[in-house]
Amino acid sequence: MALAGQRPHDIVRRWAIARADKSALHRLECDASLSPLLARTLAGRGITTPQAARKFLDARLSDCVGDPFGLKDMAPAAERIAEAVRRQEPIGIFGDYDVDGITATVLLLRLLRWLGADPIFYIPHRVDEGYGLSCDALDVLVRRGVRLLVTVDNGISSVDEVAHARALGMDCVITDHHLPGPNLPCACAVVNPNRSDCPYGFSHLSGVGVAFKLAHAILRQMNVEESEGRAFLMSVLDIVALGTVADVVPLTGENRALVRAGLQRLEQTDSPGLAALLSICELHSGPLAAEAITYSLAPRINAAGRTEHASLAVELLLTSDPQRAIELAHQLDELNDRRRAVERKIFDEGLQLIPQQCNLEHDLVYVVLGRQWHLGVIGIVASKLSDHFGRPVLALSESDGVVRGSARSVPGLDIHAALSRCSDLLTSFGGHAQAAGLSLPVEHVSALRQRLNAIAEETAGEAVEELAIDAVCEGEDLTVDAVEDLQALEPCGYGNPKPVFALLGADIVREPRIVGANHLKLAVAAGHQDFDVIGFGLGGRLEDLRQIGGPIDLAFRPVISEWGGSPRVELQLCDVRPSEC
Repeated sequence: MALAGQRPHDIVRRWAIARADKSALHRLECDASLSPLLARTLAGRGITTPQAARKFLDARLSDCVGDPFGLKDMAPAAERIAEAVRRQEPIGIFGDYDVDGITATVLLLRLLRWLGADPIFYIPHRVDEGYGLSCDALDVLVRRGVRLLVTVDNGISSVDEVAHARALGMDCVITDHHLPGPNLPCACAVVNPNRSDCPYGFSHLSGVGVAFKLAHAILRQMNVEESEGRAFLMSVLDIVALGTVADVVPLTGENRALVRAGLQRLEQTDSPGLAALLSICELHSGPLAAEAITYSLAPRINAAGRTEHASLAVELLLTSDPQRAIELAHQLDELNDRRRAVERKIFDEGLQLIPQQCNLEHDLVYVVLGRQWHLGVIGIVASKLSDHFGRPVLALSESDGVVRGSARSVPGLDIHAALSRCSDLLTSFGGHAQAAGLSLPVEHVSALRQRLNAIAEETAGEAVEELAIDAVCEGEDLTVDAVEDLQALEPCGYGNPKPVFALLGADIVREPRIVGANHLKLAVAAGHQDFDVIGFGLGGRLEDLRQIGGPIDLAFRPVISEWGGSPRVELQLCDVRPSEC
């Protein structure tokens, strides 16, 4: 974390350049017939044999997707749900308001309806009810006749709520992927790949990924003919990909296979809702990458739960009426525009309030308190304020004496651990090292600010943000064909990022300048090749770059630019430094 007195953006970036074994490179290039750039990327990521490379690049469902009954408690979960379907018991699905929870809800609703059941669903309101099971919601579901409740993407910590459900005569099957606490709910079954006693070999499934495994198990439990069951599972892979990418779980192993197949399904989706959303986002032609979900589809689906209610997104993904799908897609697009406007307003207010409420020079943690900020977007605002100031930021909103909000941190401070040391000031909190949610009485905000800064002082030091670089390359390596070969790494995202390479000792051949909305533009020569370089949002580095006065090292992602009619390689800048060559 930045030391007191440093400028907020003085965070050191250490280049961590992967070193590939030469014999592994030879095997991948010669035996697996991979291009040198792709081979270096795979070898640097620990994929060193032709067999491993082929398994990773092909990512076949048959090779990567495990037996659903390998998950702890899957057998009793499938048995109880199958029994309810056969007996026509009222079944409820309890989901969550983010994309992962919405898609998991839709998947099980589609499965149970396909099997002849008539389930209902319940997703809590983000602001009015908050995350997860509540006794009030369970009371509502009992009054609606539900006798079996299946949670998706939540429930692993709902010990008291499941006990309440049992007292009401309701059975519960819990499916979740969040880390369990010391005690599990006393449910009919608790399916979670992160259970300490779960023998399943892959713990990184999303909530919709666990729901997909449950669907597979139910189909087998009910002796559905194999080809029919497979056809159903293939039909929902588009929403599995949607929820998995949106939840930012590692795109490796089983997730990679599910998302790869799901993106192909999404390109030819038979869902009127997804087709309408793809059209709204102008994604109706060409192959889809995971970025299409991250930056276009997911924000619009999330907008329902952030600004109104997630049921709008559920309806979109379930409707069979193309006209209704178009109406809902436009509604979600408008909600997303509204969400961005609210987010910009709160961000601007935060920029004004932080200098008033915090000591910019000496505070290591900025705690900013606003009045009735929208809780659906406050986490995004905290993240953007943290990026802007280079400090951990708690964005808090007060209403009627109660404060709720979100925390986002930077390398050097485990914000969850820090909040744990402030638990006597808090009503509730939860999260992980880099992000957390919390609530507290308004009169405790000042004490929280002081204590968090004292905690940060104990561990204050220079923040080191590591930039992972897959390989050092020469200008001659960066051909159009070589960069196109890197598409084999898709889907890229968390756990399998787009490759980053380094050019060392490049010469600037066109004066750096700022273009557009604070983008850095220049051109460099490396070997006998010249490349255009664009650094999105890096206009602030212009003066530093001008002062280098010699060769530079660049960390970048190579892309193919069609500007001017013929394809050529362009470098998207990640970082730049004076050359050490």
